[in-house]
Amino acid sequence: MLNPPTSRFYRIIQGERATEADFEPYAAQGRPAPTDPYLRRLWQGISVYDSLERAMNQARKRPGLGTYIAELEIPWGRSVQAERTGHRRGHHTLWGEPAAILACVIRIVPVL
Repeated sequence: MLNPPTSRFYRIIQGERATEADFEPYAAQGRPAPTDPYLRRLWQGISVYDSLERAMNQARKRPGLGTYIAELEIPWGRSVQAERTGHRRGHHTLWGEPAAILACVIRIVPVL
């Protein structure tokens, strides 16, 4: 049986062990919803990057985001959806249940 195709993404997280909280969108955190429909849609997902290098660069620029990177392998056609979003090169948004995204973590690396 063939494995389904996958996409790889990188999420900045707080600790050396990923938790469901690392994959909760702003909507689940009780943050105020944007009025713009496009931004409201992004508010319901989480930000990720398409390369480890891009995630590292963003984490270095904004250390408050976290000091570790979770590498995710997302199977196509599953409960997690991905889309290229935003104005930053390599930025994507994922939508899915935090537990489903957590199950896609394949490794954690420290921000160097």
